[in-house]
Amino acid sequence: MGQINEKNIANAVYLLAKEQKSQNVVDDLRFLVKSVKEVSEFRYFLFSSVKISEKENLIKKSFPKVGDVAVKSFLTVIRYNLLKKVNKIISIVESLQLEESSSKKAVVESVVKMNKSQITKLKDVLSKRLDKSVEIENVINSKVKGGLKIKISDLLIDVSVAGKIKQLKNNLQ
Repeated sequence: MGQINEKNIANAVYLLAKEQKSQNVVDDLRFLVKSVKEVSEFRYFLFSSVKISEKENLIKKSFPKVGDVAVKSFLTVIRYNLLKKVNKIISIVESLQLEESSSKKAVVESVVKMNKSQITKLKDVLSKRLDKSVEIENVINSKVKGGLKIKISDLLIDVSVAGKIKQLKNNLQ
């Protein structure tokens, strides 16, 4: 049996969602994570010694629009105490879904929120460069100082002020 970690769980969630044609699994998982963060009684219940089947029933009754794949996946995350890594799991599932489609996801870090025009221009440039459509997720990061830090799968494009300073320091040593 393989090791239980966020990557293996994400792969299993992705494959199960694909097999079950569950297209909302990422959104459903995000919703469940948000619910756990916002409702302390829900969090307490999920981490109690109550049987998994009872937890599953409560989630299904409380959130009837959440798909079965997301519920079972979320309970697996709870069972293996990986709630702190659930956002990483969701991100991996989303990346796997995008890899299969004809688009890529770019996480763009900036010091301020990008406006629609900037996102559109960056989307166009990246799409042409990668020869695939690109979905942009803008993340605010004050450490960037200015400019952008763009991560697409394993590719990192660092055109941030912080990146340029780091590059200068490395060149001077």
